[in-house]
Amino acid sequence: MNPLQRRRKRGVILTPQGFQKLQTAKCQAQSWENLDKRYTLEDLSDRTGLDPDTLMKVFHCQVGVDKQTLNTCFRAFNLLLEPSDYQLPRTDEVISNQHSIQNLTDWGEAPDISAFLGRTAELTTLKHWILKEHCRVVTLFGMDGMGKTSLSVKLAEQIQDKFEFVIWRSLRNAPSVKDMLADLIQILSEGQENNLPKTLDGRISQLIHYLKNARCLLILDNLETILQDASGKYNIGYYR
Repeated sequence: MNPLQRRRKRGVILTPQGFQKLQTAKCQAQSWENLDKRYTLEDLSDRTGLDPDTLMKVFHCQVGVDKQTLNTCFRAFNLLLEPSDYQLPRTDEVISNQHSIQNLTDWGEAPDISAFLGRTAELTTLKHWILKEHCRVVTLFGMDGMGKTSLSVKLAEQIQDKFEFVIWRSLRNAPSVKDMLADLIQILSEGQENNLPKTLDGRISQLIHYLKNARCLLILDNLETILQDASGKYNIGYYR
C-alpha cells in the first residue's frame, strides 16, 4: 500500500483548558464523594468504564484518543465536551515545550544551583532515558565532588512539569526506613494518610500503591549512606 494513500488517524488530546476542566471536576468529586482521597486509576476506570491505559493517555495529553473516549470521561464527571476542550496531537517537540502536568514538588534539602553551568550532554542523556525510554530507575555514579547532587537537582528542575509529584530527599543522615516511607507516603497522599501501617511491609506496600497510581519523580541523594555498615564499608543490598 502506498503510505501516502492512507494516513493513520492520530485521534485528539485535551487542550490545556479541557485538561483543567476535567482535573477540576475530578478534584471536586474526590472532595465531595471520596472523602478527599485521591482517585486511583482503578477508581477512575470503574467510574468511566475505560481501561487504565486509556485513562493515562487522556490525562497525560500526549497520545491521541478518539473523541468518544473524551466524551465518556467528561460525562463521568457531569461535564460537556466542547470543541475548545480538545485538539489534534502535536509533535513531540511542541508537547515537550508547551504541555505541563500540574504537580506537587517537595525539594527537601536540595541545594541552590543558581550558578549551575554545563553538563549539557549528561542532562540530555538523562532526560532521554527518563522521558523517552521510560527508565524506572537511574543511578548516578562518580567520585565525591563531581557534582552528582547538583546534576540531579538541575535535571529535576528541567523535567518537573512532566510529573504529578517531584520529591528530592537527601539520605546523608541515614533516616530509618520506616520514617522515610512515612514521609514519602504523606507527600504522595497529599497528607490524607493519617493511619500509617505499623509494619515495614505494610508501609512498603502502601508506598508502591501510590507510586503505581501517579507519575512520580523521586530522587534520593547520598544513597550510599544507607548502604554502609558500622565500619563504613558498603553493604550493597542491605539497608543500614
